[in-house]
Amino acid sequence: MTIQKGESNGGDTPLLTPGQPGETSSLGLFWPPKETDYYRAKGFFKKAILSPTHFDRFMWKWNSLVESDRFTTNGREETNDEKDKKNYSRVTLRAVVANEFLQIHSGELQEMVEAIIPLEGGVGNVFACTSLVYFGKNHPNRKSDDNTNKSCIENVRNALSEEERTPEQMIATAKNNGYTLRHIDKNKVYTNTNKEVQQLFALYQPFGWSQAQVVELLNSPNRLIAVAKKDGVIVSAGIAEMATESIRFDRNQSCALDMVELTDAATLVVHERKGLYSAVSTILLQKLAKKYHNSPNELIIFGESNASAKGVLRTSKHQGRTFAAQIGRDFGYGESGMLNQHVPILDRGEKIETARDRYNNFYPTFINKSKLLSKYGNN
Repeated sequence: MTIQKGESNGGDTPLLTPGQPGETSSLGLFWPPKETDYYRAKGFFKKAILSPTHFDRFMWKWNSLVESDRFTTNGREETNDEKDKKNYSRVTLRAVVANEFLQIHSGELQEMVEAIIPLEGGVGNVFACTSLVYFGKNHPNRKSDDNTNKSCIENVRNALSEEERTPEQMIATAKNNGYTLRHIDKNKVYTNTNKEVQQLFALYQPFGWSQAQVVELLNSPNRLIAVAKKDGVIVSAGIAEMATESIRFDRNQSCALDMVELTDAATLVVHERKGLYSAVSTILLQKLAKKYHNSPNELIIFGESNASAKGVLRTSKHQGRTFAAQIGRDFGYGESGMLNQHVPILDRGEKIETARDRYNNFYPTFINKSKLLSKYGNN
């Protein structure tokens, strides 16, 4: 089998962290930052950056990470007196930032900003004129070569030339190939004896998930799971991880941001190239449209798509997602939109251990609430 966010070799967020659906959130909404999988220091700043004063607080933590002697080449060697400290070769932080601030300071932030996802806001909404920003920095030894970068850019250009499709078109291939599409029932309590547990375990086991962790995944209230079945057996699955984060705008005002990441898609090898990722991720979007229809909160739905997976990138465009790579130039960040050497994606048959020292690039793609409801809310 292959694990992916699309129809070949990779997907919206890799399932490569060995078996940690409950322990390690793909969303990573924690602060202060901490060392996570694949030699990354990762975090989400909980205060909106609206002014230089706000930014100074963020930069204090940023500088402490990128100037640390722990920011080095890959490796987790421990000294006797620093057993709890790990090395990292990539710093990746996110924050909500005022668009005006981004534009005014584009010169000095050029090397830090990796991707910009504008938030929709609305009349009187504090998130209006702000963006969710990826800040990133890699050690010099963790960089893509020029040929890889050129290939990734060409892949996204080709994807952007595709036309959007309707939800019906997105699921037609899978249905015509005899697959049934379903959402996992979240009103059930799952145990090891449930067939859903056993079938999803067979799907995800090659990537380190234990049966107990699959049970935890199924029982998590923060994850929606869509599946494709053939002859009553789950052969493909996709996951939407949901969270609500409180963002502080000033001392007296904090506002809720609903975030959803499309992640951890898997398809059995013999069922690849049958339109299953397109279908499974589409019915997830339909479910999310129903779930968030009446929510008063700001909402952003996104995925981090493997830049080498052409089918994944095309699916993102077909679904009406916007690429962050389309946005940066509007703010003065013409080369932004790609997460450089973010995490590894396994090739078929490759062991997790052998992928520790090589990584893939990713393109964040997103859809805001108004587009979600207009495109997916009537199904």
